[in-house]
Amino acid sequence: MLSRDKRYPMSDPPQRWQPFAQNTLMDPSTHLYEREILAQGSVLMEGKEHRMAISDLERLIEDWALAWSSPNTLEKLLSLVTEDCIYEDVSGETITHGKTELEQLYRAAHDAFPDYKIALTSHVVAALNWAGAEWVKTGTQQGDLPGLPATNKPYTLRGASTFELQDNWVRRCSDYSDMVTLLKQLGVYPAASNS
Repeated sequence: MLSRDKRYPMSDPPQRWQPFAQNTLMDPSTHLYEREILAQGSVLMEGKEHRMAISDLERLIEDWALAWSSPNTLEKLLSLVTEDCIYEDVSGETITHGKTELEQLYRAAHDAFPDYKIALTSHVVAALNWAGAEWVKTGTQQGDLPGLPATNKPYTLRGASTFELQDNWVRRCSDYSDMVTLLKQLGVYPAASNS
């Protein structure tokens, strides 16, 4: 275990502490304190007053993946996000703001891909109020998407998500994946020839 500066007991962090995520300068006396908190399996979130155990964070991200993986768990998904949540599919150039728009996206995804699933493939990486996860999404396009009629073809897509956390909820989720790979599997984008 890291040795701790005795001036700052674990239950009473220094008032000068600033999270890394805000790209602010840190007081050098707090740096050791922050590393020790992370080493002990807690995540500091938006300052000193909120702590979330790494196991709770992992459970939050696992619940997020499970909620997206069933057409019947919309309420579960909405219980995991803040009222002003932001969801962004970077490669799909889609962004939603708030629970109402997230609900519309969830329904559209499950209408187009009734067997839509997200399987987490790596451990969650967490630091302060951020987390990340790698995943594989699968599904069969049985419904229409804007500008893309149903192809009835399956897909498997690797990608990653970054999460901004607020207290015990997801405030922002940004998904990163390869849209060309998805479109090739759906038969929309021509596959490379072997000639």
